[in-house]
Amino acid sequence: MARLGELLVAGGLLTRAQCEQALHAQILWGGRLGTSLIELGSLDLDVVARTLGRQQGLPAALGHHFETADTDLQQRLSAELAERFACIPLLRIEQRVYVAAIRPLDDLGRRLVAADLACSPDDIKAALAPELRVRYQLEKVYRIARDARFMRASRTVPLPIPSFEIQDVAVVTTDIEIPVRLAERSRRSVTPPSELPRIDPDANPHAHVEQVSLGRAPTKRAYVPTLGTALDPPATSVGRVTLKRLAIGTDSVPRDPADSRTRTRATTLSDATRAIRRSIDRETIAELVVTTVARFVPTAEAVLFLIVRGDIALATAGFSHRTEDLPEIAIPLNQPGLISTAIQRNTLGRAASDDLGPIDYLLLSTLAMPDGDLAAIPISIGGDVIGVIAVATKSAIPTVVADSIITAAGSAFARLMRDASR
Repeated sequence: MARLGELLVAGGLLTRAQCEQALHAQILWGGRLGTSLIELGSLDLDVVARTLGRQQGLPAALGHHFETADTDLQQRLSAELAERFACIPLLRIEQRVYVAAIRPLDDLGRRLVAADLACSPDDIKAALAPELRVRYQLEKVYRIARDARFMRASRTVPLPIPSFEIQDVAVVTTDIEIPVRLAERSRRSVTPPSELPRIDPDANPHAHVEQVSLGRAPTKRAYVPTLGTALDPPATSVGRVTLKRLAIGTDSVPRDPADSRTRTRATTLSDATRAIRRSIDRETIAELVVTTVARFVPTAEAVLFLIVRGDIALATAGFSHRTEDLPEIAIPLNQPGLISTAIQRNTLGRAASDDLGPIDYLLLSTLAMPDGDLAAIPISIGGDVIGVIAVATKSAIPTVVADSIITAAGSAFARLMRDASR
């Protein structure tokens, strides 16, 4: 099967340079390639949906299908199944029920969804949609909170990403869409067309979505909450943690380095950095960086691994010896502080708590060490900073340890980007 990027380049919808940039963004930020393409402004949601449909030989779930979806049908599917299979019912046409999903539903998924929707599994027809749209709709319809990865940073243009050469691709020209027009849909809808909310999540990235008066929670365009911003009340209804503060795993790095929960078994700094260089994905890089700092910087009381995404730095892994309740953290980079300065200058920074600005002191307090020092160690590729390690510590961090860790992390990300471009 041709890959999404290959189809887009072959169809003239994307240049090789744009595809390469999105692949690199995917390595750094996670998610699917289509998500990175949309966030970088290379494509819109419907173009990605159509291409996903062509790739899988399935219908494409477009924006107007979600705008005019059958809300009664959606309420029949449990939030648990919607979250488990990342899917949302759209409409029923005679016996067929079209369900938007990130990926094709497997046999189990069709059976379980069909049971909730009172139809045969054979009548469930998956229609593919980008994960950004599905995650947004899951939050809007079922109040299933997105994590920060799928929320917008406050700035639409991300920082530059290092580029590598990618290969030529093949051409595929088929196209499939859901076989229904808006007029046909409105005649079948239980809700009169005049009462449907007019929502266009693609038109203006800074606009708020209008409130919906269909018995569900009103939804606004959400941005990644950063340190210093007010937190909203819990927004979920299916047992998830709050939308604004998500746990990122605080107990993954025990004080005893021999504990079986610690991923890395390296007994020397050289072994630990070698493991970082060989990491297979960004999650492994982040975890190994955190465990390496914990192992070889004994004065470190807390560590965060943050990835730069536009004008925020978003924590993807971390621990604190002083708290079991470490939240998901995003640092605003458009405000002065130690973290933002270290990223801008690509230099290590460290300051005592008394010398920190408001954002940095709030970070130190969030790590449950308001009386310590904060160190910021940038990770870069070819001079471009892609991330930063924030360390709450009792004293200075040995330069040789910091240099070894950030060099290994930068090398690992560069290798993953290079491999993704092949």
